[in-house]
Amino acid sequence: MFNPVDKGKQSFVEKTRTERQQRERERLDRLDQAKRTQAANVIQHWWRRRPQPETLWAWFDAEYGDFTTTSLHLIAFYRLLGQYCLFSRRSPPGSHRLMTLCKRMTMKCSLHPSSSSVQVPFYALLMDKRYRQTTMYYIETVMNQCLERICTHHDTDAPDKPFYLTGPELTTLLYYLNPAAYKPVQHVLDPHYSLNNDDDLSVVGLGILDATLTTFFDASGSLLREACVKRVERLVKLENRSKQRGKPMDKDNAKLVNGIKLWLTTVTRIVLFPLENATDSDQLARAATRTWTFLLTTPLLVRHVSTLVLDHLRKWTLGAIHPLVMKSSNKDTTTGDSLVGGNGYLFLMANLVDLYQEKFMNHQEEREMALHLLTSVMHLISLATPYYSDRQRHPYSHYHPIFKWSCCPWGDQIDAPVYEAVVQDQLATLWSRHFMDQLLEPILKFAHSSPLNLANKVTTTRRLLAGKKKTTMDDASSSNSNTPPINTKKDMAEFSINTQLVFSMYSQLGNLFTVQRKIILARIAFTPGLMSQLWRVMNHFGPQGNMVIYLDAARKHAADISNKEPLIDVLKMFCEACSLVFLTLDDIDIFEKETPFALSDLLDLGRFLNTFYFALVQQSNKMDANLHSNTLYSFHAAKRLLLQLYDLDNRHPFCPPDHWLLVSDPMMSKQSLLRLVFSATKDTPPEASQFLAQVRQGDLVPMRILQLMPHTIPFTTRLHIFRDWIQLEKVSMHPSAHTICVRRQHVLEDGFRALSRLSHESLKGTIRVTFVNQLGMEEAGIDQGGPFKDFVTMLISEVFEPKYGLFSCTPETNLFYPATTSSLLGSNHIHLFEFIGKMIGKAIYEGILLDCQFACFLLAKILGRNVFLEALQELDEDVWRNLIFLKHYEGNVEDLGLTFATDEKTLDTVVTTELKYHGQTIGVTNDNKLEYVYLMADFKLNQQARDQTKAFIQGFRSIISAGWIKVFSPPELQRVISGEDMDFDVPDLRRHTQYQNGYFDQHPIIKLLWQIVQGFNSDEKRAFLKFVTSCPKLQPTKVACVGVDYLTGRAGLRRRTAWASWIRGLLIRSASKIMADTMIESMRNTTNRTKGRQDMVGLEEKI
Repeated sequence: MFNPVDKGKQSFVEKTRTERQQRERERLDRLDQAKRTQAANVIQHWWRRRPQPETLWAWFDAEYGDFTTTSLHLIAFYRLLGQYCLFSRRSPPGSHRLMTLCKRMTMKCSLHPSSSSVQVPFYALLMDKRYRQTTMYYIETVMNQCLERICTHHDTDAPDKPFYLTGPELTTLLYYLNPAAYKPVQHVLDPHYSLNNDDDLSVVGLGILDATLTTFFDASGSLLREACVKRVERLVKLENRSKQRGKPMDKDNAKLVNGIKLWLTTVTRIVLFPLENATDSDQLARAATRTWTFLLTTPLLVRHVSTLVLDHLRKWTLGAIHPLVMKSSNKDTTTGDSLVGGNGYLFLMANLVDLYQEKFMNHQEEREMALHLLTSVMHLISLATPYYSDRQRHPYSHYHPIFKWSCCPWGDQIDAPVYEAVVQDQLATLWSRHFMDQLLEPILKFAHSSPLNLANKVTTTRRLLAGKKKTTMDDASSSNSNTPPINTKKDMAEFSINTQLVFSMYSQLGNLFTVQRKIILARIAFTPGLMSQLWRVMNHFGPQGNMVIYLDAARKHAADISNKEPLIDVLKMFCEACSLVFLTLDDIDIFEKETPFALSDLLDLGRFLNTFYFALVQQSNKMDANLHSNTLYSFHAAKRLLLQLYDLDNRHPFCPPDHWLLVSDPMMSKQSLLRLVFSATKDTPPEASQFLAQVRQGDLVPMRILQLMPHTIPFTTRLHIFRDWIQLEKVSMHPSAHTICVRRQHVLEDGFRALSRLSHESLKGTIRVTFVNQLGMEEAGIDQGGPFKDFVTMLISEVFEPKYGLFSCTPETNLFYPATTSSLLGSNHIHLFEFIGKMIGKAIYEGILLDCQFACFLLAKILGRNVFLEALQELDEDVWRNLIFLKHYEGNVEDLGLTFATDEKTLDTVVTTELKYHGQTIGVTNDNKLEYVYLMADFKLNQQARDQTKAFIQGFRSIISAGWIKVFSPPELQRVISGEDMDFDVPDLRRHTQYQNGYFDQHPIIKLLWQIVQGFNSDEKRAFLKFVTSCPKLQPTKVACVGVDYLTGRAGLRRRTAWASWIRGLLIRSASKIMADTMIESMRNTTNRTKGRQDMVGLEEKI
């Protein structure tokens, strides 16, 4: 019943809603129309005003014209300048108007319009109270425009002149920004408004300078520094182009270069104004900070400013600026990341080196200046280093011309030649010969007046390590030294700190500039007399001297040794440089001339390095693995030098027996050297048996010692470990077996065909050999290891036969190495070398001794070591002798007519090989003779048979892991391959022999056997061993017996070949000692296995 009423209400509501929406739409339309109207008014207003600035400047030009030629009195010019500044706010005035105005501002104006007799400068208005503020504003406005103008990279008014270099703007800046130029003016406009305080005028000038240079030193420093950098880039480009062409610049380029230098000089002079006119310490600090942050970070700046301005810059840099630089850090927000960055610190360091250089060079007595420079360089390197990386990673995302990758806020886009000039022309002073000689002079003339007082203390490294008596080292100082002797501990402490500064700086330079690191090390290493003298100096460091501080640091603070021991950089650089020196020495230098070290010093040096590095390695159980690895890596040079001395002792023994052993062997009477060093700690070295057990358990310390310092462990212990590694691999491998048939007359051919294509995993498995006789019939018997051993020994013997031409031998010692002429035999020779390497590795893998002796340089290559000049004596003594003669030749080498090329005769053909690019046209001189010596040695040792040696080593390492054999030295590896070169002990062999088939030690026939063997001489004993084991040498163990089983500890006369059964059958049925001769003859024929078998059959028939 409510429906009519409800329908009326609903229609009313709908109508009302429609009307309200209509009104809202109308309101929005009105607002939109109002906005459109307002926008149109703004656009029209802007359009109407747009031509107005041109109109204003046109009026200005028409009104004043060329006002430099017009006589203007002071107030008239003041009004002109006011209009200029007003119009400049609306639109740039243009370079021509600015230039004209600057010319007029440097001219004087007449004081009164009616008379031109009194001329005053424009800044005279600053002495009038009515005009001071506006005049200051006008001057600041023009100065800011001038600064912006001179720093513009490209001149829009003159595109052909890319840089602003000179003009009235520079003159105006020099005139108005120098507070000292504001001189009092006697004539004033009105005495009632005049300021009579002359000092107040200078304060006003300083205020103008400070307000104006804010534009120069903006927040990013880009205005000044970028302008300087762009001009320096152009300057370097022009100079490099002139050098490349080899002729002077043309007039236009020379004018451009002079203009750039003038611009840099003027800008530098302007920046120095705040320093010269600072009135308090705060102003001075602010001015100094701005100078080194924005000006001295310009590359090559110091090289291109005039001498007069350079003197001013040097005065303020070494006085006020240097202390602020030393206080700076990357955390300083005023001079930190965004303002300086790594490139800024690099350029600042280079400029400081130039500024310090002349003062230091001209005042040699002022050593403090040199130490200040070293301290500055070290500080700046520490600030710059975090910005660079040798690999791309976050945040090092920008390529850098020198350091590869960078995260610097600016400067990475600077041209690479600029960086090269900074390093080669400025920073290279730090490692120049002249500069180094001055820094190292106190070390070279070091003289200690008396031995160190070491009462009640362990006094020497020798006594510390081996209980030997001290020998003083104070008799080598120069008698004409100008350096006063060091008499007190205070003097020694100061001298030690200065020495540390020198070598710390060179260490940091080498770490930052990796390309120049070799040059720095070479200059240090080959400074005459430095290495021996530095060793002497280090032996005086610390209260006890004699390197005790380094041993204590390694023992107590290995984890943080670089921070705990302040003198550690001296040791690091000594090891780096000394290692480089030993690369160039020969036996004549070391053992005849005893340069650079006496043999007694070498003995002490080797003992110290052995103990020091061993102590570092022993700390691996007390620190994080990564930290310990970094610590050991930082002393890699010490390890390298240690191994050089160890290899030298192997080649030419000069140390007593067991000099290098630090892990005691219970079978020796010698006590471990380290027990004396570590007697106060729990770090006592283990005995050999304990060491072996710890290695088998995976103990970290013994494993590191084994990897890094294997020479400190007895050879027998290392051999046990080596055999353990092989056995563990055999256990972990899936058993596999391969059977091959071999003809005795074609062992190499058949073996290569059957085994060369097997994988190295298959070769490590069981290889069963079946021999085939001349009739093609398989020989009877079961392969229990003897036939395979027979196969390997016959194959290895065959490959060394001259008819194959695969190996050559040294002239006197008959040691084998890959032949350089093997390629004449066919293209398959490389695969043969790889196969031979595999077979030798397989023999070692199975514990089979081989009757072959390799050259020491080949063994060194197998171990992954480099070979140098001295190894050439073994290969070709004549060439070695000639190179040694050339190395020590004191005459004019050019008279010998040598070039960097060598002739080699192959069959009837002479082949000329260049030792370097275009070597045939490069003569050998006194300057490059060392290069020739080492290039020739490298060619003979490493290049001639490179492919053959590489294939041989590759095959060998496919069976025997490189990590396994690195625990041996080259002579020790030869012992592993071919056994001990010594006679066996017959009673000892008799005690370890096992008997079968009812025989025993006292059996009459057995007794007769031992009587015969006892009467053998050395050659006959070797023949006996070769007959039984196919090798004339003993297994490399302490127990002199045949066939020691390393894996189980059992020993016995084992049946390794079928020939063992023949000799045993012969001995069992022997009835008389007269058969000994026939037996010996049979053994001598072991090189011919068929002939040996026939002899044995004939001997049996006789019996």
